[in-house]
Amino acid sequence: MNLKLNFEASKAIKDFLLLHSIPCHFYSAEYLLCFKIWIATNISSKVDDVVLTVNVGNNEMVLAMNTFGVKGYKISTTKVLRKMDLENLVKIYSDLTSDPVVEKLVIFAHDKGNDASLKALETALRTNKSYDIGSKLIVLDYDKLLAIETSGKSILEMAKWFFDRSYVKFHFPQLVPRTVDILSITGNTQKELITAENNTDIPFKESVVIAKSVQQCLMIQHHRNTNKTLETVQMDQNCHQRKITLLFESECFPELKVESIIIPEIKELPKNLNGICDMKFPVIGLFDSSAVICVYENGGYKFLDSWNGLYGNELFINFEESKAKYGMESIKADKTKMSSVVYDLIKIMSMPSEKIVVKEDWKFVITKNSENPILIEFINHEGRKQAGTPSFLMAMLLKEMIKRIKNEMNEEKPKEIGLCFFDKMFEDEKKRVENGLKEACELLKIHAKFIDV
Repeated sequence: MNLKLNFEASKAIKDFLLLHSIPCHFYSAEYLLCFKIWIATNISSKVDDVVLTVNVGNNEMVLAMNTFGVKGYKISTTKVLRKMDLENLVKIYSDLTSDPVVEKLVIFAHDKGNDASLKALETALRTNKSYDIGSKLIVLDYDKLLAIETSGKSILEMAKWFFDRSYVKFHFPQLVPRTVDILSITGNTQKELITAENNTDIPFKESVVIAKSVQQCLMIQHHRNTNKTLETVQMDQNCHQRKITLLFESECFPELKVESIIIPEIKELPKNLNGICDMKFPVIGLFDSSAVICVYENGGYKFLDSWNGLYGNELFINFEESKAKYGMESIKADKTKMSSVVYDLIKIMSMPSEKIVVKEDWKFVITKNSENPILIEFINHEGRKQAGTPSFLMAMLLKEMIKRIKNEMNEEKPKEIGLCFFDKMFEDEKKRVENGLKEACELLKIHAKFIDV
């Protein structure tokens, strides 16, 4: 089964139908099998009635307990029974079927090769002396299920529910048919963002807000022992954050939605600076692992174009080459070795040196020596370990930002820069970050001024 081609074809059909305002609904193969079985039984259940089903295979039987409710049947329990003799199986099924709430026991085989096993189970159940299963037993062999499939009754019954959602005689509210993961890609690293587990109730919707440093989002579907990438979404840098949503609406069709987020306080930064700054020095606004730069020109502040303007750039340093490179333009999706990339410096600065909480996605290493309580260790261009303090590495980033300010504005190196924060921090965290930034600025012989916006 080519899951990717199946998904792409279904998506194209759905998009076409919705474009032309044609209602549509997608069913999983597992759902269609349930539908055929229930139509073949022609059971009319009442609310809270239970129907047991047994899928008879070569070496195993799958027992399911199906409870009828106002929205149709729901599978409440599933159990796989392997390598058991018929006597034990008959005892299990007879004990379950004797419960008054169990209306029927349906045994079936959807593969003709299993009809012999099905017949042996039927005979054992009907000849069992401990409990007279009588009219509770329904047997569906391969030919009976095939007859339902070729008769068109499945399509007719699905259409009845589609146009009248109160008609639930044979309906199963759909479940997620196969586990789906949403993964983020930055450089050569992956991180799991959202998972919809197999057999989770539909509708399903889960969202997460992520940093703009994510370069790709993948939607992966698991089927048996294989994983297939259904969709790859490429990310640009034209936002401050992104909201990622995985949803299954009323059907088995997974959808990945990506929304760009613009943080209003960042967007309003030039306007706010015009009202509070009278020294006209550059101001760097810090958020997540990113920063925006505002410069004064022609009587007011504006975003620095060479640092990606309103959207800003990531505070990343890539040491893969002999000359360090900066920002997201230095990171290539699926290629850049993140063990050579340093980032999250503000987050690291905010933590006490003796209580650094290491993030799972960091590929650099937090270490220390007798002189420095915090060192960030990375792999340099020669493949060797190298380390620097957070303030020293931040000084490298500030030096690069000042270089871009000088080149774009055609001005001398500023003697002072402003710094402001858009992330919420406790007072002690903020104090540690400010001390680290002051130390970085001192290395560059620049005065740091902290601004509340």
